[in-house]
Amino acid sequence: MARGRSSLLVLGLALALGSGALVPSGTRADTRPGEPLPDLEELEAHIAGMEGKLRDSAAARKAADQARMEAERRLAASQQREAELSADIERLTQVQAILEEALSEALLTQARLAAQAAANASAARELSALRATLPPSLGGTLAAEQARAGAAAAFAELEAEGASPTTRPQSLARLHREQLLLALATNAQGVYRVRPQDSLALIAGRLLGASTRWEDLFAANRHLLNDPDRLMPGVTLVVP
Repeated sequence: MARGRSSLLVLGLALALGSGALVPSGTRADTRPGEPLPDLEELEAHIAGMEGKLRDSAAARKAADQARMEAERRLAASQQREAELSADIERLTQVQAILEEALSEALLTQARLAAQAAANASAARELSALRATLPPSLGGTLAAEQARAGAAAAFAELEAEGASPTTRPQSLARLHREQLLLALATNAQGVYRVRPQDSLALIAGRLLGASTRWEDLFAANRHLLNDPDRLMPGVTLVVP
């Protein structure tokens, strides 16, 4: 260490003598032979100062290099994390698109099911209304009293004042339909449409086997007939 330091001193002295760069302040650079040389201690102190500066500079460069490498490492990690986040965002975007498509399909399916449910409910109401007009023998729920009331209403419409000849066929057709439903609801033999010159006794003899059974015929049609001797041609009677 001492030898190396001496070498540095000699080198520094030579440089100082050759170029004057290391000549301490207050010393002439044009020293001539025979004049005293610069103070060796000053040269050593000057060289030591330069060595310290060199060490400080090397330490600063080293610290700067370490800081740069750390910054580069952090930058690389940040870029990698950014790439990972970008990939995650792309995957989430794809998943979102799939979910939106599934949701759209589910909404369409829900709308179709709702429409189908509404159609089924409407059909069920129509079926219930239809069953209410049919007797049990035809799969309906029409009771005998309901059928009798419907026939009475149809007959009242037929007897209404001012009934024109153009509406009479429709009223007779409605009465025939209501009487037929009543016959089905009461398990009667059938129906019969009154013709001119008919009487209950004549009809009973023809359909029930005895004219004396006219009372049975009259009782089965009391919702229409008030007088057994007064029959309206075209009226449909229930045959018990």
